Amino acid sequence: MGYEEEWISEARRLAEEALEACMHCGLCRAGCVSYRALRDPRYSPEARIEAAARILLRGDARPGDVEKLYTCSMCGACTALCPYGVETWRLVHAARMLLSRRGLQPRSLEEVKRNAARGGHSFTPRPEEPRRVLEQAARAAGVEPGAPGDALYVPSPFETTLYPGVLRAALTALRGAGVEATVSPDALDLGGNAAIDAAGLDEGLGLLEAAVEEAERLGARRIIVSGCGADAKLAAVAEARGLLGGVRVESIYEAIASAPPASCRGCLLFPSCGYGRFEASQYPVVKRLASAPPPRDRPPFTLCCGGGGGLSYLREKPLAQLRDRVVAWRAARLAERADTIITPCIKCYTVIKYGLLKARMVRGRKVEHLAVYVSRRATGDKGAL
Repeated sequence: MGYEEEWISEARRLAEEALEACMHCGLCRAGCVSYRALRDPRYSPEARIEAAARILLRGDARPGDVEKLYTCSMCGACTALCPYGVETWRLVHAARMLLSRRGLQPRSLEEVKRNAARGGHSFTPRPEEPRRVLEQAARAAGVEPGAPGDALYVPSPFETTLYPGVLRAALTALRGAGVEATVSPDALDLGGNAAIDAAGLDEGLGLLEAAVEEAERLGARRIIVSGCGADAKLAAVAEARGLLGGVRVESIYEAIASAPPASCRGCLLFPSCGYGRFEASQYPVVKRLASAPPPRDRPPFTLCCGGGGGLSYLREKPLAQLRDRVVAWRAARLAERADTIITPCIKCYTVIKYGLLKARMVRGRKVEHLAVYVSRRATGDKGAL
């Protein structure tokens, strides 16, 4: 499709501007979760700007660049703090595309791209099992897969692999809010993980366009997605390029905004970079539904969970070890303030649970997904999913 060339060209212009604007004042470091956790200037936003711009403008990749660029969660907190609004994540993302073309991207992220292209699901090249999980969870929630509907719910790949209970809860919450939602085994993944985290913009947009076509076939006027920051970024890219046609993409929390709040006493709301920045207009809805206070670093300055931007998939050394230190540091800081952490983001849900394990702070603490809480409120089910 060639969208990547346009994206890289835009990033080169941004890189030139960033090199002119960046004063190395260090304000961005306060919002960078990897820098805060590792306290190493090699993993600061300004170091990533320099490396990404060098790769974009001169094609000059050096030893250490992979560690710099693939420990960036692309969460946007540094941009919120920068006096000039330098979009570090855009530069990092485009530089990763070029590294991928040169065979320098970690294999674990290349697998995400290949899976998306081959099977329509970022986590596996064989979509048969995710399709079975989708159909089973949908029917348990009273939704017939492939039936016409006003809205097509496209789950994150986490929901059809690790957390089918979250998928069932999301569909239950939609029904409770009066949304006539459907699902389709031909729309398993919106594509954000492949497009953003794995720097495969063309592969991710291919999944998104397939979901739009399936929505139109089923008569759905909108696509509803789970709270994933990567999907939110991809949807914004697609809308700017006129790829959505007459179909609107919206967050599940926008769709269930009228649902009763969860009312979780003693809980902490972790809003994620998605609702803290990229979908900031939806943060008041998320906050009302959770009825829990945010961390001290309130939106738009909320630090990432530590596993965004593809970090949660990394298996290669030393990247996986660096990631583990970051997520343990972040989860420990959240756990200091509450025993139960609620998050609207399926990736944050996964990463914070893993971070508590790495920080050895699992006992007596819980991480809950907001859609599950809302679903329990709607059905009166107090049990865990």
